[in-house]
Amino acid sequence: MDGEYTCTDGIEKCFTKACCCMNLSRSTISHHFKELQNAGLITYTRKGQSFMCKINKEAILSIQNFLK
Repeated sequence: MDGEYTCTDGIEKCFTKACCCMNLSRSTISHHFKELQNAGLITYTRKGQSFMCKINKEAILSIQNFLK
């Protein structure tokens, strides 16, 4: 990875870049990202031929507050 990010950075990252930095198959990452999206924890937007993903800060903060 080119750096570490916290849940509240609000930075969009390219799905392909995520695939390059994890030691998992693209299909495995795609499956898990789809489940995160279904749970409302991340969002996807399409930019040209790329998919950008972003953490849903509100959902993560709600979970964090619940677990305190």
